[in-house]
Amino acid sequence: MNNKRTNTRILISVATDLVILGAKSVLQILQQSEIVATTQNTSELFVLAKDLCPNIILIEDEIDPDLEILTILERLRRISPESKLIVMGGQTDGYYARDLFAFGARSYLYKGDELKECLPLAVNLVMQNRLYLSPTINTEYLIAVQSASREWQIDPESLQVLRLLAQGQHINQVAATMGISRRRVYWVREKLRRRFGAQTNEHMISKAAAEGLLRF
Repeated sequence: MNNKRTNTRILISVATDLVILGAKSVLQILQQSEIVATTQNTSELFVLAKDLCPNIILIEDEIDPDLEILTILERLRRISPESKLIVMGGQTDGYYARDLFAFGARSYLYKGDELKECLPLAVNLVMQNRLYLSPTINTEYLIAVQSASREWQIDPESLQVLRLLAQGQHINQVAATMGISRRRVYWVREKLRRRFGAQTNEHMISKAAAEGLLRF
């Protein structure tokens, strides 16, 4: 009987050589793990994810100046549905982490936390089908999921409404573009404003862009 364990195959997609080297160095301590490829752009990321079907994809949330992280996660879920997605970023908002989970991420690591401690733990836990948040973001996430708006989070529909509003479309235009009712657009917009704590579209768009959920 063959008891040999299968290697955890990891694809790394971050923007800088320094972070790639740091992640590779940290991951070397993990037994039965293998870094199958690294990339610094999403075009190559999508090709590698499809061709290699890695167990884990480690991705930086600012890897692409033209694509927001939620769109990247959505595409990766279609391209390589069995891959478990770990996101690294600089946001400490609990709602941000909640939205990442809603779009398929299994772990979120705040860049200010100790990578050498958090990354191996994240890999081990997501391979056990468990979620993991690094320490700084964990408390904020717990507050977010216990808040009054815990029953609603950003989804593909609301993300599209957000994008169209950011492009300057009015409610009627958004409804026509998406093929939904004006009432639905108003409802989604109000939910988005509450999500970002904003009173106006401009404030909402500004805060969404600051979180990296919009790219212009």
